[in-house]
This record gives sequence, structure tokens and C-alpha cells, in this order.
Amino acid sequence: MKKLSHLLLLPIALLAITGCNNGKQKTNKEVVDEIINSPALLMHDVETTGSSNLIPSNTKFSIRDGYSYLGMSSYEEYQDAKFVWSFDKADKWTVAESKASGDYQLLTPESDLYVKGDVDPSYDTVLTLTVSYKEESATVSWRAHYTANRIIQISLPELRNKIKKKQANIGNVYELYAYATNWFNNPNTGLFIQDGESALCIYDDKKTDLPATLVKNGLAKGNIIRTVGHYDVTGGLTRFIPSELEVVETAPFDLEEPTKVEVTAENYSIAGLNGQDSRLGIANDLVFKTVYNVSKKEVTDLDKLKAGTSFFIGFEATDAQDQKTEILFNCNTYLGKDLQNELIAMVKTWTADVTKVSVDGLVYFSVNYPYLIGFSASCITVE
Repeated sequence: MKKLSHLLLLPIALLAITGCNNGKQKTNKEVVDEIINSPALLMHDVETTGSSNLIPSNTKFSIRDGYSYLGMSSYEEYQDAKFVWSFDKADKWTVAESKASGDYQLLTPESDLYVKGDVDPSYDTVLTLTVSYKEESATVSWRAHYTANRIIQISLPELRNKIKKKQANIGNVYELYAYATNWFNNPNTGLFIQDGESALCIYDDKKTDLPATLVKNGLAKGNIIRTVGHYDVTGGLTRFIPSELEVVETAPFDLEEPTKVEVTAENYSIAGLNGQDSRLGIANDLVFKTVYNVSKKEVTDLDKLKAGTSFFIGFEATDAQDQKTEILFNCNTYLGKDLQNELIAMVKTWTADVTKVSVDGLVYFSVNYPYLIGFSASCITVE
């Protein structure tokens, strides 16, 4: 089981202390009393869209790994004031001083990050702060209920359905099984998995190198992947950030063979393809129109088009009412220079408004826009 090495905690601006009392200098006891009556922990809650809450002393609160973060500022007004934390479960908490963005203290719960099965990692604890100023001191406390994250074993279709219905939490830790369908030239930027009609992009946001290592060790399309981690959404693309990733022989539940979504003039939009990102996709009867650079400006001289920078191939699709829709094939740098060069050479042989193609690739979202994407030049067939 992995151990939580640290928990990022945020600073808090406490109530200002004037250092005076009706024009008279405060006694040491008055200083301690004023400090001890004003401190409040800051809880930063990522589950509720990053809201932060002050937790007054002598109150009880709950904290859960991956959701809540605590911080406590020091007082600049009284340089000689000392803050000492103690815990009734001293083996489970640590305190560190940080000056990364001001004077503040970090309270770190030490426990298993992920737990599974019937293990109950929760516990109640008392956090006590002793404030000392010269020869005077006093204490204040908080009661906390701590819980580690549980691993939730779930099928990919069920997770996608919960995400669509806003019933899934970004901070939750999920265990998934699915088929590997493809990956980018650098697999850390995208390894795609699918179960039936549901798919996800495994993205190495934590720089673990897990996807690239899996490919290096012989990952093949159609292998069953087991992964543990959490999801996020960026630019419309639902990504899965892995903490564990491996090839397994079987899954604990039945998996369905990946199916392809047909991309058409009627459904080509973020709304029309909602929930279909990272899924295998096909598009037929497309007419080549033009090529755009990374800024989506038309490239009139294809000889100036070079691998190593993203570009887009524009196709036109026609619906049943003879309405035209532009469908873009994304040739981003994730494909690698070799494939980009193959695509550039292919496009140079085409004629705008004449060349007809079909694409057998994958649906990809970027910057809240849908694209088709492929992993070899053969994914585009000239009709």
C-alpha cells in the first residue's frame, strides 16, 4: 500500500493584531490571549470546486486524503511568539515549517493514501496548538475526523455514466479494467482504453512514466489494462491519471469489445459527441478542403508545412439536408514527427474539393473542440 509522503497545505491570513491596547503596551498575557482567541485553520476543499473554509478553534471537522488541505499562518506582529502542535495520535501527523509563500505551518496526516476492501482507515484525533510569548503560554485545540481514500472498483461504462450525470467525484480513486486501443508516440501524453462504447485517455499528469513503461515492455492493442487513479477533465477531454497501471490476463467482470462511433455532419460537435472522447471513431465520405496551421490559419504553401508543430487537415461532410460541416483531423505533435511527415506527404497528393477519403481513427477533444485523430497514415483511406 502506498504511503502519503506529504499533503500540500495552504497559508491563511489571520486577524490583524495591532499591538496596542487603548494606547498602552500589551502585557505578555494579553498578547497570548489575543493570539489564542483568533487562530483558525484553513481547509481547502477540492471536492467543492476549490472552496476554502476557516475552521475556528474548539470545533470538529473532517478531512479526507485527496480532498482537504490544512494550513496555519504564523504571526508576523510578534516575532517571539512560538507555535507548537501536538496530537493525541502523534504517529499519524507531522508538522513542518514552510516559507515558500510566507511564514506558515503545514499539518500533514501520515497514513495510507489508498485503502481497499473492509479496512477502515478512519480515526478521530485532537490537534492541539500551544502558543507561547515570552514567559506566557496557552493552548487551543481542534477535533478532527480523518479518513483515507478508498479504491472504488468500477467498470469504465459505469464511470463514464456517473461522470456524465455528475455523480462522480474528481477526488475519488477508481480501479478500472478495459482494453488498450492505441497510444500516442509518447504514451505518457495519451494511452487510450475502451470497454464497449466507453473510453478514456490515460494521461501521465504525475510524471510516473507508467504508460511509456507499459508500452516499452510490450503492450499490444487488445491487451486488458488494469489501472488505479483518478479522473479529471481538461479542454473537454476526460483523462485518467494513473497511480497504478499494468497488463492483466482477465478482468473481474465481463468486458465488451470496443466499438466505433460514426462521426458525421450531424453529430460533429462537443455536444453531439458528448461522452465519446477517446473512443474509436470512423468518418466516411469526407471531402478534402484545406490544411490549417497550429493557429488554425489556412496553409497555402504546403512546402512550408513542417513536422514538429501541430497542424490540422480540414475535411467537409454533408448531411441528409445537404448542409456542409467542416470536420478536422488533428495532426498534433503527440503523433510524432515520422507520422506527421507521412501525413504531410499524403496531403500534398490531394486536390481540394476533389479528393474523397474515409478516416478510421479515434475521437479526441482539445480546447473544447472535437477532432478525429489517427495513429498511422493508413487510418486515412482515399476513396
